This record gives sequence, structure tokens and C-alpha cells, in this order.
Amino acid sequence: MTLLRQFITLAALSYFCIPASLQASASVTYCAQSNWMPFEGIRNDKHLGLIADYMARISQLTSLRFDVVAVDSWQQSLEFVESGQCSMAAIMRNAAVNRREITASRPFYEIPHVLVTRSETPLLSGYSAIGDRPTGVVEGFYNSQYLARYYPDIILVSVPSEVEGLDSLARGEVDVMVVSLPGANSYLKKNNDGALTIAGIAEPSDKLQFIFSSDPDRPLVNAINGAIATIPESKKVALLKKWNKGVLYETRTFWPYFYIGILLVLISSGLYLRHRRISRIDNVLVKKRREIDALQSVLLDKNRTIEFLSNHDAETGLYNRNHMIQKAEEEVARYRRFRTSASLVVIDLLSVNTQDGKPLSETGAGFARAMGRTCMTTVREVDVIARWSNDQIVLLCPQTDQADAHLLTNRLIERLEQMAGGLGYSVTLAAGIARLRDNWSFNDWYEQACSILHQARRNGGGVALLQHY
Repeated sequence: MTLLRQFITLAALSYFCIPASLQASASVTYCAQSNWMPFEGIRNDKHLGLIADYMARISQLTSLRFDVVAVDSWQQSLEFVESGQCSMAAIMRNAAVNRREITASRPFYEIPHVLVTRSETPLLSGYSAIGDRPTGVVEGFYNSQYLARYYPDIILVSVPSEVEGLDSLARGEVDVMVVSLPGANSYLKKNNDGALTIAGIAEPSDKLQFIFSSDPDRPLVNAINGAIATIPESKKVALLKKWNKGVLYETRTFWPYFYIGILLVLISSGLYLRHRRISRIDNVLVKKRREIDALQSVLLDKNRTIEFLSNHDAETGLYNRNHMIQKAEEEVARYRRFRTSASLVVIDLLSVNTQDGKPLSETGAGFARAMGRTCMTTVREVDVIARWSNDQIVLLCPQTDQADAHLLTNRLIERLEQMAGGLGYSVTLAAGIARLRDNWSFNDWYEQACSILHQARRNGGGVALLQHY
């Protein structure tokens, strides 16, 4: 029944109050403030905001079409309406509009005002709590006249708009700003980083209304008023919810909650400080552990280098005498336990003759390195080859009988002769091979191999075996 009554009322208003020129989708020029959100604004040449959605509803009810003209402030929209450049505009009801050329519609929204301050300012119970704080008010709005009349001790600072006034408050140019609640919520959601807050209510509340240029017949005014009377309260509430999504402010005044909060803060602070101290100690320990790991890595590299140098000959890169003795004694112990074959080869460099007439002393280091590389690439992985002296090489062949050791020795001597020929030398090599026997120590084994080597020397080179004797 309510909807039917509203429809009948609007139909009657449209028939009796709106002339034919307005009923046929008449065009009405409307002055819209370009930066008055959430009430209205211009973005990409489009009219947005609470008033824009409300006017869209009016356009559906009255078939009026609104052509929007952007203005910078409500004072400019007032001048445009007065001069006839716009047919209507929207302003606050309590704005200082005392001109006979202007006609106003009935209010369509009640807008409360609030006091916005910086977050460190305590709550303000009203204008009387402002004290000597500079207070910003929009120039020409009723709040400035109201405060000047009833609170003359308050220091007033006029600002062009609510947004500019809130910017001044954020910069510290004023301490309090009187602003509409939707305007405060919109600004705080977009620009506030916690520095500003709503600190109190500002009386009196205001209302939105449309203003028109003076018209004796009042057809446009009657049409707008009729549409305002017809729009249900539920539609207004829905629009207000859409454009006034406020920021949540809660103030707990109960002392138990306050003390509990203080206790929790102290506990949290203690835990936080303890956590920070533990984190600091952990960081120091991690840093020290990394330093220790780095030093251990360096030490490991140094140990490997020392181990290599202690086991290898610096000139040829072959194992040295100490390493050979250790490995040979291990092989003797293995033979005594498992009776596995093993052969020891002693190779002697009888002579080195240069083909270009250079003495060996000038090229001996290069020849020694080449000899070491040839030995390491010729012997097997299980074999141990060492430089026993300047002219002697010892080859240990684990799990190898004399026949296999003889083949390996011949191949090694052949490779050494080829290497020497490639470097411009001719060499004469002699080798003695001895298989490990029962009750032999390494010294016995080595002496037997050397005695076989003497036979090869007497023969002018080549390879001699133990069974020849």
C-alpha cells in the first residue's frame, strides 16, 4: 500500500506540476563540485558520488536528464546558479545562502558533522573542549557563523573545502577540523595512515538540498520535491551505505579492560625484548659459526695442501719416499695375512742425452715434470709410483705377479722413452722387478729389487726379473 500511495503521489505531481517540456525528457543543467567526495565528484568526465546516484534515481522518476557542469567549490556553483549558467546545484542547507534569486528544494539527506584531530589529541566532548586549538571550518558554511556566535573564544581558520582542511590538519596547520561524517570517512580511508582520527561530534548537523535559479512557476522545483518525497527511505539508506563506508573507531573506557591491556602490553614488550635479545645472540652465533666454518674450510684446504706436499714430490708430482714406504709396509702386512701377490719395481735413469747439445741442468725441471705426468697416466689406479731419488723411481704393484708387473714395466719404459724423444732427449732406463716372498720386510724386498736392477744395469738397460737368479 505504501508503494502504491507513493506511485499515485508521483503520478499526480508529474501530471499537475511538471509541464510538457519537462515531462518529455527535459535537459537540466546541473553544477557538480569536482572534488566533494563522497557526496559528488567528477572523474573522467563522469558524475560520481552519493548525490549523483540520488539524481539518477530522480531522473528515473521524473524523466529529467541532467547535463553536468563541473565547478571547483560550492561558492562557484552558487554563482553559476544565480547567473543562470546552471539550473540547479547541491549544497549544505546551512551554507550561507541569503539571496532572493535562489530557490531551495526540500532536504533529502541529514548529514552529521564531526571533529577530526590528530591521533595524539584526546577525545573532545564538544566545542567547549576545543580550547585554544586552531579550528578549521569550510568558508561560508553555517559552522563558522555558529562558532563565531556561540563560541567566540575558539580560533577559527577558514578553508576552501573539507579535503583541503583535512590536508591542513595532517600538515599541522590547524589542530581541529569541523567536517561532515561521510567526508571524514572518505578522507580517512584514502589518505589517513593513522595520523588523524575522529575525536567528537560537531553540532548542529546539516542537511543536503538542491538550489535552483529563481522561477515564478517553480516547475523544476516541484518536480524535484515530488521525486524527493517519493523516493523510499530504504533507497536512501542503501545509497548512504554505499558511499559512507566508515572507518571503525572504538574507545574502551572500562578500567578493567584498560589495566588488562596495559598488562598485556607489558608482557608483550617483555617477550618482544627477550625475543630481540635471543635473536641478537642467535645472529652473533650464526655469524661466529659462519666464521668458524670459513676458517675450517680454509684449514681443510691447508691440511689437504700440507698432506699433498708431505706425500708428493714437488718437482715431478709423484709420491715421495715416505709415502712409498708406508704403502709398501701395508702391502707386506696384507701379504702376510691374505697371501696376495705383490711386485716391486725399481727403475733407474741410467743416462739422459740431449739431442741439441744443451746440458741437462738447463732443462731438468721440465723433463722431471714431463716424466711425472707420463708415469701417472701409464700406471694403473691401484699402483703406487714414487720418486725415490733424483734418478730412481719405485713402482709398487699390489695383487700383481712378476709377469704382469713385467708387462706394466715394459709399457712404462716405452712411454718414458717416447716422452723423452718428444722433448728432444734420449734416455736409457733399467728396471728390476721382485715379487714379495715369505718373511720379507720392505727393506728386504727393496734390496732384492735393487740387486735385480744391478743386473739390468750391467746389461746396459732393460728389465730384469727375480727368477733370473
